[in-house]
Amino acid sequence: MDPGSILDRVAEIVRPILDREGMELVDLQYRREQGAWVLRVFIDKPGGTALEDCVQISRRIEDVIEVEDVISHRYRLEVSSPGLDRVLKKESDFRRFSGKKVRILTRQALAGRRNFKGKILACEQGEVVLDDLQGNLIRLSLTLIEKARLEVDLTP
Repeated sequence: MDPGSILDRVAEIVRPILDREGMELVDLQYRREQGAWVLRVFIDKPGGTALEDCVQISRRIEDVIEVEDVISHRYRLEVSSPGLDRVLKKESDFRRFSGKKVRILTRQALAGRRNFKGKILACEQGEVVLDDLQGNLIRLSLTLIEKARLEVDLTP
């Protein structure tokens, strides 16, 4: 199975487990690192994810992947919270973090740039509206966003 198919199958397996626990699948990664395969599962829940949540979910995921024979070779499973600079992928992610600062990389250049940084004002009908913190409104279609992450704001 190719890495993309494995990710699709793992997502299929993981979502019901997380739904029962009131958790969300934030992101999945499956890649070769230093000669070994690593499957990373990023989870979150209201109020944040604790280490014990990650340990519990890791055991459940590992068991199901084994039974379903999704990954037939050796790999390392890592389950963790998405961190302060969590990835934003879905429209609901952008709505949930409205008012927060974000850094966005687009698939193609818009007005000569691919990197955008600003505060999320809204996300509706597949479009994110940003305030670039210089008074300019930027509208980006979700389909054009390659990567988006929350900016860690350490100001009080």
